[in-house]
Amino acid sequence: MFESSYHPELVKDDVDIISKLLYPLRGPEKLDAEDLQDMDPRLHAPKTRETDLECRQMLMEALLLLTAERVGRDALKRKKAV
Repeated sequence: MFESSYHPELVKDDVDIISKLLYPLRGPEKLDAEDLQDMDPRLHAPKTRETDLECRQMLMEALLLLTAERVGRDALKRKKAV
């Protein structure tokens, strides 16, 4: 899944893998309007963060793997994930 040749497809808006990986990591913190701008609306509302540490680590590693290619880094910036 995370072979770098698939990255352009994974970060397309119709697949939206980044928001799906970020959603369980979103916690109860309030975000500024500036932070919320251009962010997926599903990530706006504070919620309970995933409690399973292994699951959170796996999600973070998946996001990290997306940074191996420029297209992934740009997509993470566009989604306000960095």
